[in-house]
Amino acid sequence: MTRESYVKLTARLMGALNNALLKDPNVNQDLLEKVFYESCRKLQEDGKLKA
Repeated sequence: MTRESYVKLTARLMGALNNALLKDPNVNQDLLEKVFYESCRKLQEDGKLKA
């Protein structure tokens, strides 16, 4: 992954998390971690993310 791709990915993830927190401020770190890992697992199953 190039540095440019990494920066874009980081910005997109931060934007998505910020929007999610604005919509539901009761979200905590444990829930965010669970959702992140579940999302990664789903992307792996779909062949869109390699381990």
